[in-house]
Amino acid sequence: MPWNATALISPTVTSLSAPVRADLVEQIQALSAELLTLTTTKQGTKPRPAIRAKPNDSTKQPKRAS
Repeated sequence: MPWNATALISPTVTSLSAPVRADLVEQIQALSAELLTLTTTKQGTKPRPAIRAKPNDSTKQPKRAS
């Protein structure tokens, strides 16, 4: 059964005074903005390593037939 954070928090939040509620909303928005910044400013995707050999390529040098 999935849970809904809003449904869990709503009774508690509505029982708080308006200034406290405003402070909570402000803190949540600040944390959300910080999280967004942390997740989007990290180093981009890493480049894939160079392929050493393709599936049909030999990795050994050909030997001279004697």
